[in-house]
Amino acid sequence: MDEVRALVADNGGLIRRLDHPDLASAIDRLQRNGELVSVLPGVLAPREVSTDLPVLAAAAHLWDPDVVVSGAAAARLTFAPHHPMTHIDLLGPTRHRVPQPFQFTRTQVPPE
Repeated sequence: MDEVRALVADNGGLIRRLDHPDLASAIDRLQRNGELVSVLPGVLAPREVSTDLPVLAAAAHLWDPDVVVSGAAAARLTFAPHHPMTHIDLLGPTRHRVPQPFQFTRTQVPPE
């Protein structure tokens, strides 16, 4: 379990289950005891940071590198840290079902 904790610490507070099949049982144990929680399918974060916007934005990119954060969440992350926000808008070319607080819109995102 210490190896999983170290990977989480080294990767911005996140771990993607598919990247570490050899650690599946340790990841499962940490998830069962509540130390790690799922923020998006297959992407886990420590409970204490699992609702932090920067962690959730990084989780979205780890989950699908083609997804971008948009709207109020993007404003809060860049130039308006106190901008009101009720959810995190994600945009991308592939349709996804996402849990709260995410909302997904399928669209082509320009490469720049």
